[in-house]
Amino acid sequence: MTTTTAHQPFWQRWHDWQWCAIIALVVLAAFAVGYNYAFMMDWDDATFVVNNQHLEWNWANLRDYFTHPFLELYTPVPMVSLMIDHALFGLNPIGYHLHNILLHLACALLLYAILRELGLNRGIATIGALLWALSPQKVESVIWIAERKDVDCGLFAFASFLCFQHALKRLDTPCKCLLLQLAAGLLGMLSIWSKPATVALPGVFIVYAILYGGRTGRAAAKPVPFHLSPTKETGHSPSHLSPLTSALFPCFLTLLAIAVSQHFTQTGVGHLEKLWAIPLHNLFWYPLSALYPWCLNPIHVPIRAWHDIWGVIVAGVLATGGLLALARWRKIPWRTILCAALIIGGATVPVLGLLRYTDYTHCDRYNYCVSAVVWAVVLLLLNQLPWRKTWWLPTALTLLVGVFFLRTWCYLPYWETSDTFVAYIFLQPGVPNRKSYQMGINATLRTKNFPLLAVIRERMRTQPPPEGIYSTPPEDAPGRILDAHLACVSENLMDAQQIYQGVQQRSLALREKYVIPTELTQIMYRDLYHIHQQLGNLDAVQFYLKQLEKVNEYHSRQNADFPIGE
Repeated sequence: MTTTTAHQPFWQRWHDWQWCAIIALVVLAAFAVGYNYAFMMDWDDATFVVNNQHLEWNWANLRDYFTHPFLELYTPVPMVSLMIDHALFGLNPIGYHLHNILLHLACALLLYAILRELGLNRGIATIGALLWALSPQKVESVIWIAERKDVDCGLFAFASFLCFQHALKRLDTPCKCLLLQLAAGLLGMLSIWSKPATVALPGVFIVYAILYGGRTGRAAAKPVPFHLSPTKETGHSPSHLSPLTSALFPCFLTLLAIAVSQHFTQTGVGHLEKLWAIPLHNLFWYPLSALYPWCLNPIHVPIRAWHDIWGVIVAGVLATGGLLALARWRKIPWRTILCAALIIGGATVPVLGLLRYTDYTHCDRYNYCVSAVVWAVVLLLLNQLPWRKTWWLPTALTLLVGVFFLRTWCYLPYWETSDTFVAYIFLQPGVPNRKSYQMGINATLRTKNFPLLAVIRERMRTQPPPEGIYSTPPEDAPGRILDAHLACVSENLMDAQQIYQGVQQRSLALREKYVIPTELTQIMYRDLYHIHQQLGNLDAVQFYLKQLEKVNEYHSRQNADFPIGE
């Protein structure tokens, strides 16, 4: 009975579905409180959804998303996904959040299936899927609607790899093998067109095929962390079809998708390719934080020098050395160790800061797919260790699942509104970056949260962002306008007027070099209109009213006519 069950396809195993039900219940319980959160209006949700005039379901929008980048990245799949949500739910965020949560759950179930194909028993595979899905790092990808890219990318990447695993098990049936190869390639294309975080997928296919092929000979008798022998797992006789040959077709399709994505991608790495501290930091930070996210990081922390990364490098070297020592102690072949290292290293390639896809140093959402690879390799290794008591490993991992569940549950409320999110960011140590200041200013001005705005202004004074705010080279316009606005709110009209006069004089002196963003220009003209109205200066009131109308019209036109590809 047991042997027959082991040879059945995954979807025919009743006991596997029972464990999948457990995964579903736990994941849904962990993210349940986030289904009715508002859109993150000041952090791209306004651009992607609320103010996006290209979400109507029609042929023109479909064509544009597949033939143009959106915000400098070629991501047509999640944009079409958002079009479906818009057609079903309008601008009700509940539908969008439920969609994200269900996509994340589907990713967890696919990861469970992958771990089972790799040889882990049901209990360890369930715990592994939960450790990945319940990591508080996933909150950013699941709750933030604009990051639908992550969950779509993970869904299609996991499905693609699972199809490739089954293709290698069907080498003796060429027709089924070809269909699975085709499915793996097409799903890989959709993954890359969701988000280019899986550009290393062709390399993963090749390395996995090499490792799989290496299990059919002398190495098959040795204890390795990958149970991949086709003669043992499937019961089929060995085929003359090479596993490496089976990887060529899905590799071709995914490389084609990468070429299309690169063609439409218009971003650059800027100065990061010159600062090797960033890729070296990310190479260790992502795998380490996947195992335990000690610092939750929705806004990336700037890395400016080598002394910013020495702790991560030391921890990474020690962890790598420890895992290598365990692997050699269990007599795992060097071939297997090298393949595992290549798979982990390849998964981190898109987040090293060396490609054109992103110029950020590091943040939680980039660990969505990398963390799955890391947990798979680590669990396969831990499962090979000679535990004195068989219950020690699942018990320890289950406790870690509980810790992750609680941390996710406690972290979710910070994403409920823009104000709670901004407050969380500015409570963290370190120098906030340019985007955090920009988002914080916009959010607090929109919601009129003046105490939080005062906190941001004080942080700007003591810890200015390295890149400046809004303008290059950095100028003092945002800070001075915030000072004037806070004075105006406090009814210190004369102080506010004096500060605004200084801002305008500096703007005239520097002309185009003194950049004032549209949102702050609106605030300035609105305050000046109010000040002169209180002072009875009718000519100034009329002047600033006309200026305010011009800025409002320009701002509305920019939002309404936001073009795809810019």
